[in-house]
Amino acid sequence: MKAIVYTSETGHTARYAALLSKEIGLPAMTLQQAKKALRPKDEIFYLGWLMAGGVKGYKAAQKQFTLRGVAAVGMAPAPNGSLWDRAKQAGGTVDGARIFYLQGGYAGDRLHGVHRLMMKTMESSVGKKLAAKANRTPEEDSMLSLLRDGGDFVREENLSEILNWFAQGC
Repeated sequence: MKAIVYTSETGHTARYAALLSKEIGLPAMTLQQAKKALRPKDEIFYLGWLMAGGVKGYKAAQKQFTLRGVAAVGMAPAPNGSLWDRAKQAGGTVDGARIFYLQGGYAGDRLHGVHRLMMKTMESSVGKKLAAKANRTPEEDSMLSLLRDGGDFVREENLSEILNWFAQGC
């Protein structure tokens, strides 16, 4: 494998890429940097942030490189989205790449443009529904707090499944 490649909007995914790079000794670079530094079809590990059920940059990375592993970084404690659903049905892989999930966090104030507008809309609609709900679960309380106040869950120990996968030879 040549590199760890990522797309990050608020910094959570970039921090995971840096931590993973430090642990396994591969260079970490943004998708834009990788397009200039790597050759087409080089094998990479890709990290992208979840938005609207998809992993940002996944399709572009897949067109350019051979994805051996993919980590979707989201704000929820548990994985979700279409890529994750496909991976569950296929025993943990999609198109030959091993799929992982990492909880990153939420920092609405660091979003830009249309992403900021979309999340403000979600904060409002989902936040109101959760706030009005009488018997919220602990997970719903956590999501409401995250939407209202933001949060950061990037931790080195969250990489253990990925590090084990690398240790076993990918």
